[in-house]
Amino acid sequence: MLKHFNRHCLGLLGATLLASTTGMGAVEKTKAQIISESHTAPGTIVKISKVLSSKTDMPAMKVFMKTPEKRYMLVHLGAEWTLLNERLQLTPGDQIIVKGPVIKAGKVTSMIAKSIQKGKKKIVLTK
Repeated sequence: MLKHFNRHCLGLLGATLLASTTGMGAVEKTKAQIISESHTAPGTIVKISKVLSSKTDMPAMKVFMKTPEKRYMLVHLGAEWTLLNERLQLTPGDQIIVKGPVIKAGKVTSMIAKSIQKGKKKIVLTK
């Protein structure tokens, strides 16, 4: 148990250090408009990025995915530790299904994931 705990803590620490060189989160809440309150989007992960949450300075994740309609979508997944804690490893090329609201902040349209599903594993990020 202690060995597992130490590995997990080192993983979180490493993720925090790696993310410390990235930019801040991309969504400005004061300029965001809700386009759709509930949207389900399947797709293939093209790129995974880490950002620092402007609220907590903790690492967060976002993915760029390609939908079946050949459109690209930016999806904010939230805190990185949530995904690590649930042992959901995401890599480019993975098929995922995300659910959540679609927002527009400035010229950028993106999705805030409330849940993410990869294969048979589904994680609820927010309610």
